[in-house]
Amino acid sequence: MTLRLALAEDKPYLAQVFIEKLSLFPGSFELVIFSRNGLDLVDRLKTTHNVDVVLLDLEMPGMSCVGTIKKVLQHHPHLKIIMFTVFDDQELLSQCMDAGAAGYLLKDEPAKVVHEMLRCLAKNKVQE
Repeated sequence: MTLRLALAEDKPYLAQVFIEKLSLFPGSFELVIFSRNGLDLVDRLKTTHNVDVVLLDLEMPGMSCVGTIKKVLQHHPHLKIIMFTVFDDQELLSQCMDAGAAGYLLKDEPAKVVHEMLRCLAKNKVQE
């Protein structure tokens, strides 16, 4: 099964690194949406309904990550949202989890860890 992903990341070079990690697992993932902020993500999800998992940068300009999570889940409660961050900001991550995020990944995680977490999400088993 190919997981269809939406990635919201305001730094294109970090998005590219993540995309390169996914490319190590051909056929496993398809990037359906790439957004540079939460507001754009919310807007694009209105017309793109074939997304399984959202990877959301913890800190982007515009709409907060917590606000983005709430908006996305309000209209797409079936989506799994993973916070994607450089920083292990436990307070903000806790707020995101309370808002409905399914988990988080550090941006420097090895490709195999990213792959395993996304696969577990597809099976409704989130790794901590």
